[in-house]
Amino acid sequence: MASIDNAGIAIAIGILVIFLAVSATLSTAQDAGPVVTAPTISKTVEKEVQVESTTSVEDKAAMEAKAAMEAEAEAKAAMEAKAEAKAAMEAKAEAKADKC
Repeated sequence: MASIDNAGIAIAIGILVIFLAVSATLSTAQDAGPVVTAPTISKTVEKEVQVESTTSVEDKAAMEAKAAMEAEAEAKAAMEAKAEAKAAMEAKAEAKADKC
C-alpha cells in the first residue's frame, strides 16, 4: 500500500510541475502589453482621375447616331424592295387572270 501512495504522490507532483510550467509561460504572455505605435502623419497622394475628353464622347455619340440612321435606311430599303416584289407578283397574278 505504501507503493501506491508513493506512486500517487509522484503523479500529483508531475501534474503540479506541468501546471506550473504552463502558468509561467502564459503569465509572460499575459503580462506583455499590446504593442502600440505612435500615430504618424503620412502624406496623402491624390489619385489622378482619367476623364475622357468631351470630343471623344461626342464622336462616339455621333457614330452611334450615324449607325442607327444607316440601319433605319437599310430597313426602309428592304421594306420598299418587299413592296415592289409584292406589286410585281400582283401584276403577274392580274396578267394571268386576264389571260384566262
